[in-house]
Amino acid sequence: PDAHPLSLGTTATISPIFEEFEQADVVLVVGTEFSETDYFYAPTLAPPAFGGTVVRIDIDAAQLAKRRPATIGLHGDAAETLTTLQAALAARGVQGAGDERAAALRAANAWWPGYEEFEPFLSALAAALPDNGVLAVDSTQPVYAAAHMWRGTRPNAYLPYGGFGTLGPAM
Repeated sequence: PDAHPLSLGTTATISPIFEEFEQADVVLVVGTEFSETDYFYAPTLAPPAFGGTVVRIDIDAAQLAKRRPATIGLHGDAAETLTTLQAALAARGVQGAGDERAAALRAANAWWPGYEEFEPFLSALAAALPDNGVLAVDSTQPVYAAAHMWRGTRPNAYLPYGGFGTLGPAM
């Protein structure tokens, strides 16, 4: 979930994170299809042109070769694969300062002018939403900001709009 200290959430299209991905030696990509709509706001309107090794984890094997193919593809459940990967790295004595680096990137995140005005509203909403709450949103300016600022606490707790600005989703 976004609340994990290593998560960059949905900020992969925003400076300086987009540039960081392009310059990184290794990027671990978990469960993304690199959808066209995910990159409407990216400098290139496309996923980063990763300069280093791309390790992709996905339960859908076909995704490992789409849009930005994996250098190393790991087919499997994200949680199980990450647990196995973490254990293998720990067995080799590999440790990192990822928490601090991810926090610095989140703090330097700069989207569009004025998005900060929605931060108090989103903070109040996050504080009021119960732990088991689900935030379902439509196409509005606070939601555009929330798409990159909302820190989900668990999987499936944030239901975004469809991406094309079609008002009125329903269930």
